[in-house]
Amino acid sequence: MGDFNIFGNNTEIGDFNIIGNNTGIKDFNILGNNTGIGDFNILGNNTEIKDFNILGNNTGIGDFNILGNNTGIGYFIILGNNTGIGDFNIIGKKNTGIGDFNILGHNKGVRDFNTLGNYTGIGDFSILGNNTGIGVFNIIGNNTGIRNFSILGNNTGIGVFNIIGNNTGIRVFNIIGNNTGIGDFNILGNNTGIGDFNILGNNTEIKDFNILGNNTGIGDFNTLRNYTGIGDFNILGNNTGIGDFIILGNNTGIGDLNIIGNNTGMGHFNILGNNTGVGDYNTFGNYTGIADFSIFGKKTGIGVFNIIGNNTGIGDFNIIGNNTGIGYFNTFGNNTGFEDINILGNNTGIENFNILGSNTGIGDFNILGNNTGIKDFNILGNNT
Repeated sequence: MGDFNIFGNNTEIGDFNIIGNNTGIKDFNILGNNTGIGDFNILGNNTEIKDFNILGNNTGIGDFNILGNNTGIGYFIILGNNTGIGDFNIIGKKNTGIGDFNILGHNKGVRDFNTLGNYTGIGDFSILGNNTGIGVFNIIGNNTGIRNFSILGNNTGIGVFNIIGNNTGIRVFNIIGNNTGIGDFNILGNNTGIGDFNILGNNTEIKDFNILGNNTGIGDFNTLRNYTGIGDFNILGNNTGIGDFIILGNNTGIGDLNIIGNNTGMGHFNILGNNTGVGDYNTFGNYTGIADFSIFGKKTGIGVFNIIGNNTGIGDFNIIGNNTGIGYFNTFGNNTGFEDINILGNNTGIENFNILGSNTGIGDFNILGNNTGIKDFNILGNNT
């Protein structure tokens, strides 16, 4: 079957429907200034459907729907200044080799990207350019080999990224540029090999990062540059091999870092730069091999550090630099193998260090430098 082409200035073109068992369908192309184009529907068992392309200034384009068992579907590409483009929906079981989803140009009102079912080899989700009001990215079901989620450019009001179900080999989430009002990043379920979360640039009002469930091999969380109002980082469940949490730069109003559940082999918690109003660090549950908690630089108003539960092999607590108003360090429960607690530099107004419970192998307490207003060090219980 040949190409579907719309060229020129067209108004109120109807739906495109492919129904049945079709092989070798070629490109869908919309080129020019078109208005009121209907839905694109693919229903049934189809093979080797090629690219969907929208190029030019188009208004009111309908939904893109793929329903059934499809193989080798090509790219979804939106290029130009487009308004009111509908949903991209892939619904069904056992879809293979679906291509990239790309939005390039100045687009407004682009709606949701939804993948529902069992997928293999889904391509990149990319938003490039100055886009407004882009909808939700949802991946729901048992998916394998999903690739990068990338947002590059000056974007406003981008919706939520949700990955729900048993997913394998999900790759990097990248937000690069000056973005405003980006929604939540949620990973819920049993996920394996999730890639890095990277935020690079001057971003405002980025919401929460949540990982809930039994996850393995989650990559690093990196925030680089100047941020305002970043939400909480939450890891809840039984997690293995979680990477470093790194905040670098001049940041304001960063939310809580929470780790709740039975976790193994967590990386470092590092805050580097001139940060204001950083929230609490909380660890609740049974932990093994948690790395160092480190504060480097000129910090103001950093919140409480809490370790609650039966923990093993927790690393050093380090405060290095000129810090003001750092909160409590609290350890509650039966803990083993704590390393040194170090305060190095010119620090002001550090509050209580409390160790309560039956603890074994606690390391040295070191205060080095010109420090003012450090409060109580309390060790309460049967400690060795």
